[in-house]
Amino acid sequence: MTFSFYEDFMIRRHKRLERKYDTEIREECDSFRIILNDCIKRVKNEQECSFNISKFDECVKNFDKKFRLYHRL
Repeated sequence: MTFSFYEDFMIRRHKRLERKYDTEIREECDSFRIILNDCIKRVKNEQECSFNISKFDECVKNFDKKFRLYHRL
């Protein structure tokens, strides 16, 4: 029974962290995503949007790093 309890706990924790990650990364990086999408729609060439791509990637990486550190993952 102990194993089952621990397993259930880990599953619930994982789902909770997954929802939290999804919500918070949208709050943190959504502005960069919108700007990037707008650029790609306007110019139809990813090379011309390389600055926006790098800013979005940087935001996601920084958020991921902070999230993992804070939640000890």
